[in-house]
Amino acid sequence: MSNRKQLLLTIIICLLPAAVGLILYGSLPEQIPVQWGISGDVSSYAPKWFAVLGMPVFFALCDLFCHWKVNKNEFEYPKAMIAFMKYVCPVLSVVCVGASIIAGMM
Repeated sequence: MSNRKQLLLTIIICLLPAAVGLILYGSLPEQIPVQWGISGDVSSYAPKWFAVLGMPVFFALCDLFCHWKVNKNEFEYPKAMIAFMKYVCPVLSVVCVGASIIAGMM
């Protein structure tokens, strides 16, 4: 897969939770949990607009930076490191934003 197609795919994956969040926006509370302590208690809340839109956009920008850094080719990265760098942000976006939306719905 070309670098452009891979970047486009990973950015779309980063923004998927925003699409789900926008669909569910009306049923979400004003404050959504975004951080949990080691005991599982919520330690931080954020406004729903930030949890639904801000976090996915942040992950997409981080993904863009990771792709740029890996493709810049200053160093010869191992293939496993390249795959990790290119797919860590989409996975974190789906997991973290998804968990926040689910916790907000409960």
